[in-house]
Amino acid sequence: MNNDFISILERMKGRIGTEADKREGTWTADNLQAVANELARIYSEDIESILPQAFVISASGENLDNACNDYGITRREATFAEAMVELTGEPGTYYWLQLYAGDIAFTVPEGFTIPASGTVGVRAVCNQAGDIGNVAAGSISRAGTNRITKVSNPEAAAGGYDVESDEALRERTLEHIRTPANSGNIAHYVQWAKEVSGVWRVKVYDLARGPGTVDVVIIADGNEPAPPKLIEAVEDNIESQRPIGADVLVLSGQAVDVRVEADVLVKKGYTAEGIGSSFFQLLGEYCGQIAFQSQVISYFGLINLLFACSGVVDVVSFSINGESGSLKLSGRQFPVPQMPEITVEEERDAE
Repeated sequence: MNNDFISILERMKGRIGTEADKREGTWTADNLQAVANELARIYSEDIESILPQAFVISASGENLDNACNDYGITRREATFAEAMVELTGEPGTYYWLQLYAGDIAFTVPEGFTIPASGTVGVRAVCNQAGDIGNVAAGSISRAGTNRITKVSNPEAAAGGYDVESDEALRERTLEHIRTPANSGNIAHYVQWAKEVSGVWRVKVYDLARGPGTVDVVIIADGNEPAPPKLIEAVEDNIESQRPIGADVLVLSGQAVDVRVEADVLVKKGYTAEGIGSSFFQLLGEYCGQIAFQSQVISYFGLINLLFACSGVVDVVSFSINGESGSLKLSGRQFPVPQMPEITVEEERDAE
């Protein structure tokens, strides 16, 4: 059925009694044309854009939230990064303190006392949710009071994860639909782990340590090892839902560095730094795609990635972690890209 203006108008005219005057310029014709025009616009613009928003596979934003809610899946919220901070300052009791890593503010949520020695360790929580709070070691360096003379975080802040993206939520919901979870099966443990903000990939090993045991191995967002706080959160979520009697152990996947060395023939004007940067980006995407999906870092697959970099004419030599062959991983390992070592030689002009 056509839903253009003329087709809609003719169908509407056909539904009006023969006694009505439907000639151009009459009251009936003018009103039918106005309605037909609006209906045609709705069909051509609104319905085509609205209909995809009803399905998990194609919806976005709030519409995706609604579609996923039909399956009991909700978008994971952003979380706040935390850091252990060493403070030096005037002895005494402090009930609240603001700390800073540049323009990023952290709060010490509990009261604390600096002893006579002048130094104490405290927990600080970023004021902003998300990855922005995962500042590097030594970044938290200033306090909001001159009573504190020195501030330092010996280790990087961790635990700040951005709100779940549309693609991650869609992938998690489709996985829930296609691999039904029930009665504490493997799919159930995957679902419970992925309900926790910050969990990206999951592998479950049934009978891992004998009858009644389950090992849940996770990778954090960003293709990174899971920090202790994330592991604890996953343990708590599984513990509240697991079958009675199951002995569950949550572990981080084991990161394996992927270091590439290559000698490359390039077109004029291309540098080792430029080729290396392009390849590193492609390598990161590749490692993210195969993490917990494949146990082989393909030698020829990575060479093809290098050929995909603009300016590469030929690959003279190539190695992964010092070997001229594919890198094989165990089931609990996942690849983490490292900046490649690239040397280049410019292509000579034809004589």
